[in-house]
Amino acid sequence: MIQAGLIILFSISPSKLIVIFDAKMYQRYKEKEIINLTNENEVKMLNVFQLIVAKEIVYFQDRNQAELIISLYKNNMEKKKLFEELGRPQKLGTENNKIINYPQPFIPIDYNFSFGKVHPKGKGFIENEIDWFPRQKDEVYENRMKMKPQLFKNLPLLKGRFSKKNIKNIERFNKFVYDYWNDKL
Repeated sequence: MIQAGLIILFSISPSKLIVIFDAKMYQRYKEKEIINLTNENEVKMLNVFQLIVAKEIVYFQDRNQAELIISLYKNNMEKKKLFEELGRPQKLGTENNKIINYPQPFIPIDYNFSFGKVHPKGKGFIENEIDWFPRQKDEVYENRMKMKPQLFKNLPLLKGRFSKKNIKNIERFNKFVYDYWNDKL
């Protein structure tokens, strides 16, 4: 919950969804409290997302939707399995009053939600150049961040796997983290 880029989705009715997101990372709707999604495909993909992350129960408005829901569920079973493999759920709260949190940094859904478009400075990094970072400045993370480019330059085992371009992108990513921490995005 402390990582930059956090997005929380919470359905409250058949037509309303609470979306809590990191406005420093995803700035498109930064100043808006209420967003009306008119893109039917985006709404469909939010419903697919809910099917992928649902632990045991899926609610829908009426029985006429059951066939569509079952079809969407079957079409996304592989994504659901992958989702469950990527992170074990964490329970927050008491046994009778809890939230289930899936803490993985990747959700296996092929769609870019309009509210989740990353700030332009945060784009273009490949997996081994980035690291999930805390939303607040953290000394332990900062020390690791400073060491990473030096590590790749000096360790004989890693030298051949990382080009100067990779190291430059790691340094660019580190600058992005500092900009994020210092409200300069």
